[in-house]
Amino acid sequence: MDKRETLFYAATMKYSSFRCVQLLTTAMLLCISQVFAADTLMHTSIESDADLEWSDDGASGLCPDIFKAIEKHDHSLKFTWTKTARPERRLMSELAIGELDVACGFIRSTEREQQFQVPDVVLYEKTLIAVVRNGDLLDLNILSDLKKLPPSDVVLVNSGAQMATRLRQMGIGNVDDGGRRTEDNFQKLILGRGRVFLYDDPAVDWDSHHPTVSGKLHAIPAALDVDRHYMLLSRKLQPDVVKRITAILTQLRNDGTLRDLAEKWSARVELAKPASLRAALTQG
Repeated sequence: MDKRETLFYAATMKYSSFRCVQLLTTAMLLCISQVFAADTLMHTSIESDADLEWSDDGASGLCPDIFKAIEKHDHSLKFTWTKTARPERRLMSELAIGELDVACGFIRSTEREQQFQVPDVVLYEKTLIAVVRNGDLLDLNILSDLKKLPPSDVVLVNSGAQMATRLRQMGIGNVDDGGRRTEDNFQKLILGRGRVFLYDDPAVDWDSHHPTVSGKLHAIPAALDVDRHYMLLSRKLQPDVVKRITAILTQLRNDGTLRDLAEKWSARVELAKPASLRAALTQG
């Protein structure tokens, strides 16, 4: 090998070594960037009067557990919320304008599908129950039976609940959704300012020791309907984030995690009810 060939060979080897180092460096930087990718922080809110989904301080509940399960599958997805609870109507309004990024556990509707992105995964289901005053012999078996009520009979639902719109669409006009909390509607019912109060079982923590409730109200032992609850996402979220959340929720559904979490928290709320109410709800 002459001197020129030797120099050419040395230059070629040097360039090849440089390219190898360059490629390795690029690969390492790519890996590091993926490992240390910026977290996607999403804001949500505690929903007021949602005992199944949230504790009063937001530290526990079905929704915090669902958020934790999502974070476990994708460490770059993070959820945060303050300790201030919001009624459903305000929560939906803040989600619509992008002040919140996600809302956990709401009924799907045509209106909401237009406002939000809704992953096609049922998080959990609730049974719709009717509460009346003791001594009221009202007989209800399905939701449409409410159409048989006299026009003077008021149907109570919590403020901002999707159920109010649904009832009006069914032709049930005398609907009062002015009560912000379940306790407000308990009081209205006791005072005769409504005939029926609709709530989702087992979402209500029925306080048997409350002096204004105990012994004055009872639940009609019939499942009027079953409501499916979903995750609602702001339209301002990036498509990639929505895709990742949807994929994880699908996996949580398929592996039974969502079912297990729903059963866990339903059992806790159910145990908070007095034995007499639990017995009434299980009677045929």
